[in-house]
Amino acid sequence: MSKDLIFQQTGKDDWYKIWHTSETNLFLYVHSGDGNMVTREKSHPLEEGMLYFIGSEKYHYTFPDHIDGYVRSKLHFSAADLSRIRQLFPEGSPLNEIFVPSALAVATVPPAERETVETLLHTFERADEEAPTYPAEHISAILRLMSILAKNLTATTPNLAGPMQKAVDYINHHITEDISIEDLCSAAYLSKYHFCRLFKQKTGLTAMEYILKTRIVMAKEMLSKKERSISEISDACGFSSLSYFCRVFKADTGLSPLQYKKSV
Repeated sequence: MSKDLIFQQTGKDDWYKIWHTSETNLFLYVHSGDGNMVTREKSHPLEEGMLYFIGSEKYHYTFPDHIDGYVRSKLHFSAADLSRIRQLFPEGSPLNEIFVPSALAVATVPPAERETVETLLHTFERADEEAPTYPAEHISAILRLMSILAKNLTATTPNLAGPMQKAVDYINHHITEDISIEDLCSAAYLSKYHFCRLFKQKTGLTAMEYILKTRIVMAKEMLSKKERSISEISDACGFSSLSYFCRVFKADTGLSPLQYKKSV
């Protein structure tokens, strides 16, 4: 079992700007810095006072704007511990939808509660990493962190399953190609009406908005590596033309691809 609090880690880590899962479930609390937390579904702000739950199956990466000023705490807990904690939730509790291995949840903690969050995280500095499970004190602290996050919840990424997971998988595997609604309906085995309604319900985006967001996230990652030209990145991310890429990228980020490339 991995139980690890990295308190006030500053700067880069091994997974900076790299798609990954955490292998364990993870609370991440931002002490300072700004930027983005990116998942396959969308990009979330990364700002002081934000508390994240990142499920062990959720692909993500962090993209701080100024790496030296990025300070955060991380608390890892295993699938067994999450299962144990979920058994303590009341029947029908919305917590059952938020805290699952395939989900990410985001909260902006009010200033009045930030000291409480830091105190709860500090309780794990004395954790016995060899113990098979957390003691009751730590389970209680995790439940309180969950309660604070749920109370101040600002966004979640969906716990996708069934037809919607098939559609998202199709998008991720064919993102460099021309993807039509008909392709996605076929992948999800749904009619166009039911597919469009369910996709928007589950992700908060239309399928075409989701595809565009995914391509922009890919483009940001490639631009930050500075290894390809703007034109090559446009093609690699599946944009229909360079002019269209430049237009939608600036609409999303406020910067042209070239400006963005120079700024990161």
